[in-house]
Amino acid sequence: MMKQLHFTTKVLGPLAAYRLKEHQVTQTIRSHSSSRVGDQMEVMLDKRPIGLATYIAMDVVNWEYLNLDDARRGGFDTLDDLGQALKRAGYRFRPLHNYRFYRLQFTWLKEHVESRKDKIINLLSKSDDSYEEIGKQVEVSRQWVHQVAKEVGLTRNRQPHHYRSDITIDRVLDCYHEDLLVNDIAQTLNCNLSTVRSRLREAGISKSECQSRSMKLAWRGDTHYRDDVTVDGVLKLYHSNLFIKAIARTLDCNQATVRKRLRVAGISSSANFSRGAKLRWSLKGS
Repeated sequence: MMKQLHFTTKVLGPLAAYRLKEHQVTQTIRSHSSSRVGDQMEVMLDKRPIGLATYIAMDVVNWEYLNLDDARRGGFDTLDDLGQALKRAGYRFRPLHNYRFYRLQFTWLKEHVESRKDKIINLLSKSDDSYEEIGKQVEVSRQWVHQVAKEVGLTRNRQPHHYRSDITIDRVLDCYHEDLLVNDIAQTLNCNLSTVRSRLREAGISKSECQSRSMKLAWRGDTHYRDDVTVDGVLKLYHSNLFIKAIARTLDCNQATVRKRLRVAGISSSANFSRGAKLRWSLKGS
């Protein structure tokens, strides 16, 4: 497999990244290199292939040896722009002149790109090989093959080897419309949660919509409602000058349940807070 030379827009900056896409960049600065002059590599920007190139020169330099020509070959307008990019790449813990750099110069191989692209298209149209298998034959990455396939409309909708073909969208939707939670659907169909979520996405049900529905279903019905904790019972203890915490402990329920019953009785949170402050003050006075 051909070696790859990776760049990112985050490190280069938008202008240098644009120049790299246009094949105007012919040099890069690296912390190390295992390549040699004459080696060919696949140039990647943000994990996407943008061309093929070959190394034509490489040497080890310090910051003092770099000049404006080096900056421009790297896609930058000034030496200061190159320095800022190096700091974004990780050279920011010491002054730049304390680092040692590998200066790598390369040239673009446009004719090689076209010939390999033709081979990829030919294999995509005549064979059933995967992107990775085609990439190995043409000596390019799987990403490159996929990009070419998208350009010419020969993409392949392959399912993973562990795809559960027995878990159809209709089966998941049947359970979904019976008001089952995603966990319950997965248990009912004996499959993974991710499989259920995937089928729901294919059916047009977004993740946020599914989460909102799950929250409503989790709190529906009488499952969490305490019928034994009545408004009258809470008010009786409330007027006995008990704190919310003491009322909840007495009724063996949650404090949120007590506050809900008080709101039903017309006692607001602010009135409840004011009453609590007065009770604490009176206890201190006594």
